[in-house]
Amino acid sequence: MALLWGGGSPRSQASVASPLRVPSPLRVSYVNGQPTPKKTIAYNGHGGVVRVRSPARGTSRPPIVSVAAVASSEHTARVVDTITKLLKGRDILKKTVVQCFKRADPGTGSLSLQDLKQFRDYLSQVIGVPLEAFGDLVNTYLCFDFDGNGFMEVNEAYKLVKFHLCEYRKKLGGKEGPVDLPSTTLQEAGFEVIEELGRGNQGVVHLVTTSDGEQVCIKSLQKAQMTASGIEELQEEFQTLRNLDCGQVAKVFQLFQDAQHYYMVLEPYFGGDFTTLLSRARMQGVMKSERWLQGLFRQCFDALAFLHQQAIMHCDIKEPNIMLKTTDFHNPHVVLIDFGVCRAMAAKPNGMPSGTLGYMPPETLSNFKWFPRGDIFSMGVVIMQVLTDKIPPSGPRTVTTPGGIFIEGCATMKEIIQATKTRAPPFHLMPAGVPGLTQLLRAVLAKAMQQRPTAPQVLKDAWFYEVPDLPSEPTRTKSEWATIGITKSFLARPSVMGEDLPPAIAALQEIHAM
Repeated sequence: MALLWGGGSPRSQASVASPLRVPSPLRVSYVNGQPTPKKTIAYNGHGGVVRVRSPARGTSRPPIVSVAAVASSEHTARVVDTITKLLKGRDILKKTVVQCFKRADPGTGSLSLQDLKQFRDYLSQVIGVPLEAFGDLVNTYLCFDFDGNGFMEVNEAYKLVKFHLCEYRKKLGGKEGPVDLPSTTLQEAGFEVIEELGRGNQGVVHLVTTSDGEQVCIKSLQKAQMTASGIEELQEEFQTLRNLDCGQVAKVFQLFQDAQHYYMVLEPYFGGDFTTLLSRARMQGVMKSERWLQGLFRQCFDALAFLHQQAIMHCDIKEPNIMLKTTDFHNPHVVLIDFGVCRAMAAKPNGMPSGTLGYMPPETLSNFKWFPRGDIFSMGVVIMQVLTDKIPPSGPRTVTTPGGIFIEGCATMKEIIQATKTRAPPFHLMPAGVPGLTQLLRAVLAKAMQQRPTAPQVLKDAWFYEVPDLPSEPTRTKSEWATIGITKSFLARPSVMGEDLPPAIAALQEIHAM
């Protein structure tokens, strides 16, 4: 079985399926049904470039189909098929990653950026995927260094590979799986509206009951106000939430449409969001003790750690997007919602970055790119604003409107951006009873991204040493596209660590046998 794509130098591509070469085509009168000018058609053997040569008068032949275009299409289909098999047969992919990792490992059990380049080259040749599939290695390196130690461990390398293969497969036309979008009305689907919960520019959220009497939320968006890209983003949000099933991430059930609206059916959360967190807690007689805050904010960073492990960034962490699952404030259960602007890691930016000014980190405002530690910065803004009573109010505001540690006193977007980059957070306003949290926030809100901790590093901070038990919830989905990673038990298998077969032969034999 020949490798589908080559990597490295031209000599290393000897086993790559070469593009078909054909003689220069015959003279024709028409190309794609149109009369051609007097020029020559010549196939160059690489890109399928064709020039047209006028025929003798009185002759006519059918249009020429580029053999290279046909070969390229078949080539792409085979690459998509190979990646699909690797993503569904995860053991094969994991074995290949481990073996290529061992070849690039200088003996430290981890990879530097230079080692990662070697790992990428080995893997490209083994599985037959071009180097371009693995994106910008510098950005990738920063995104997948989950523990923030500056090196890439084998599990981080596996998740990097898995993410980029998924993205490259989509780029080539592969799909993650069909998103069922049936057409039906709310009434026909068995939903009865109870009350309106919230309203935005494009849609509204209602609490409804199902035909079985259960309560769910439905987010409805008007088709007339949505662009083609907006519809695609809605489907992306649904697909993302469907592939994540963490106790701290919003749960989604359905996506459907009628003539006027798109509808997304979500799990209902009754505890309100973080804009009213402390006032609601006081109504129940809950004091914001250090232990209570530890349990609350531990869940926030647990959710971010889970998202980042799944190669997803939220990109819009703010008080309205963090909710409590129930009204039991004595034992709060945090849930992140609204993944409409979430970005896959290392994805290329498209113009201005998504997010909310006043919460976006300095590097995103400067470089128009999101990194995992950007979510950490945004969460730090939320925590400080909650505890210092600086949550910005919704609706129009002026320079005298209070609220927002990087928004107060600003009249323009430019001023907010400048304040985020240069203004020191008001640490002096933090409650005196949580000095450990204040110290942690100094790191979380660092202006320089590399000085900020990752989510796992935050969770290991001394301030979280003693926390209340968290609710027992499933931490991941059973979706075949979700990421568990390479576990210690997987590494212990003799078939993984053994070297009976070269990794290229072993991987390709297993893929071919599927």
